[in-house]
Amino acid sequence: MNRYLASFKRIAAQVTCREELSMRLFIGQYGLNDFLVDEAANSDPADIAAKALMHFCVADGQFNGFLVGLQTALQFLNEHCDAPNPGRQMRQTLTDLRKILDGAPTLRMIKQWIRGHYK
Repeated sequence: MNRYLASFKRIAAQVTCREELSMRLFIGQYGLNDFLVDEAANSDPADIAAKALMHFCVADGQFNGFLVGLQTALQFLNEHCDAPNPGRQMRQTLTDLRKILDGAPTLRMIKQWIRGHYK
């Protein structure tokens, strides 16, 4: 497992603990390990985050409400990419993501959002 995937799994453990969700549930029901092996291997941080948002947060073409997946992907982005400044810039970043997730999100749309807000 490369360092980015190990970091993603560490962040997932932190978020599940903070949100009082079983890590076993994240691994079993939401397929964390399958995601890391099948979808995120050999990817850069921005690509991992985009794929994670699609994998964990989108079902039937819309946001599925899985906040632990959302928080994990966002924390991962913030740790591995230059994040927007806190405050107004970050609020706009999250507003733009919400618009995407509330529509019919695609991996391409999420990758464009990341490129537009993270370096």
